[in-house]
Amino acid sequence: MSTAMDGRLGAITALEAAPGTLPRDEFTAEFLKTYHKSVEVPGGGGQQMNEAVKATVPQLGEAMDKLGAYVADAMWSYTGTDDDNATDIDRAGGRH
Repeated sequence: MSTAMDGRLGAITALEAAPGTLPRDEFTAEFLKTYHKSVEVPGGGGQQMNEAVKATVPQLGEAMDKLGAYVADAMWSYTGTDDDNATDIDRAGGRH
């Protein structure tokens, strides 16, 4: 996931730098006001919103990797617990 996010970041940066990526009209002008709006960043200070988002992209990839591993581990744990409980029920004569 981290590698995929890094690749997308490069594509976004390239599109931002390419002339003609966005049309020159009133909709784009309004969009760019928000896109380049100054936002507060961790540690204090301000940064353009698009740059702040790009700065967090690598962290997002890492977070998604960790979340995926956590979910997979939890599912294996639930499966193991279900198996153990089924065995206990069988031993107690609960299944016929």
